[in-house]
Parts: sequence; structure tokens; C-alpha cells
Amino acid sequence: MDIKCFRNHTICRTCTKSYRDYKSYKEYLANDFSHRCAYCNLKDSSVTSFFEIDHFVPKSIVEAKPCYKYLITDYNNLMYTCRNCNNAKSDQYEGDINNDPYENRLFYNPVTTDMNKIFFRDEYGGINSEDVLGNEMINRLNLYLPIHNLAWICELLDDLTNRLDAAIEKETTNEERKSLLISASHKAHQYYKLCNNVFIANYNNKQYTSLHIPMHS
Repeated sequence: MDIKCFRNHTICRTCTKSYRDYKSYKEYLANDFSHRCAYCNLKDSSVTSFFEIDHFVPKSIVEAKPCYKYLITDYNNLMYTCRNCNNAKSDQYEGDINNDPYENRLFYNPVTTDMNKIFFRDEYGGINSEDVLGNEMINRLNLYLPIHNLAWICELLDDLTNRLDAAIEKETTNEERKSLLISASHKAHQYYKLCNNVFIANYNNKQYTSLHIPMHS
């Protein structure tokens, strides 16, 4: 099985401001998380629904303990997430709220943990893990669903089209090679559009349980 890296960026918290409303941190979170979901690594530009803010120690747990309400607006407790992962994680929690850094024993902290040591992509873009808690997270967050495979395939196709277009711009002497690059770019663009349309149509479809990639000749 061909194993591929799960995440190619590092999350680094840079916000030094304090807000009364945790939603005010969203722009900082987007930048610090490289515009990707903390849990499934989906790019926020890939979906039409807005990304959300997850509380690593869930908001419902904090609200039940008035002395810990500061965690609602503590930047270190906030995660940038896609809607699906935020809904799946919900208020699942196990741990000691007094611990620093904040813990939730049901999930690895995506900021303090090297997620490439926990998750990897197989040759079809599926999210896998050889770690016990990692596999539990896959189940809790529904990371086994084929929508994540399709998101990965769409991202590869988008990257391919960008690289082909860049190569076309650079090619100024060999017309035959440029013609081949243009043809390849056109096919890649068309296939990306087909796959991306399927992805967008099924992103919020809970019945999408098997991967059907449209064929393009």
C-alpha cells in the first residue's frame, strides 16, 4: 500500500489579541491553521459551507462549570474546523479540565500533536491510522467516509492543473511540447470539474457511503 503524508503544514498560533466573542478569532484561526480543518485537513476553499470554530474542551462542558468559562474564548482552546468534523466531534469529551495544556482524551490535540505520526493517506486518499486512539478518532469524526477520499483526489487534480498551467506559461520555444501541455491541462481541468461537482454535491450527504468517481476520456 502506497502511504502518503496526511498534512503538509504546521499549525502555529500567532494571535495575541483577546476578544469577548470567540467568533472574532475566526480570521486568525483560518490563517494559523493554513485555511484547513484541524481534524480532516480539508481546505476551506473546497466547500461552499463556512468553516466553523470547535472548542477542543467542548463549550457545553465549560458552560456547566462557571469557573472555567474563560475557556470559551481562550484562543488555545479553539480549533478551525469544517462543519462535518465540528458536528461529528460535538460535545464528546473525556479528561481533566484542570490540565494545561488543555486535554480531551478522546482526541489528539491537532496543534500540539504531529498528526503525520497518527494519520496517513493510502493510495486512494483514505485516512488511515495504525494508532489505537487515531483509529478511534477516525470513527468518532467519520473520517472513514469516502467524501474524504474524494476531497483528496480533487486537491491532487487541482494541483496538477495548476502545475500544467505554469508549465504552459514557461514553455516559449517548443510548440509541440506546449500543445501537449495544453491538451493535458484541458483534460485535467475537465476531470477536476467532474470530480469536484460530485464532491460538492455529496459533502453534506450522509448517504454517500461509497466512492463513485465519474469517468472522463
